[in-house]
Amino acid sequence: MRWVRGHRRVGACVALFALALQLVLSFGHIHLADIASLPRIVVPQDVILSAATPAAQKLLADTAGALLLAEFSIRTFVKSAGPPPGPKPAVGAPRARS
Repeated sequence: MRWVRGHRRVGACVALFALALQLVLSFGHIHLADIASLPRIVVPQDVILSAATPAAQKLLADTAGALLLAEFSIRTFVKSAGPPPGPKPAVGAPRARS
């Protein structure tokens, strides 16, 4: 019993970690199949072009000095699916004219 009382702080930390892990695994996930089928747009942002370093030019055998270094970040936008289709007209109901 003395050992249990002496190690209760460690046990409490392990229990809190286990609880946090359980919450993350239960609720913190996404279904990639739902997202993978949606159309997306990839946009580069904050583009900075500069001449490559001499070491990179030598490594890639760039004799013309045309090698560029591009630094940028990418932002992805996902287009959500359209709204669900409206209700079907009742059988025998007149159609709206357009």
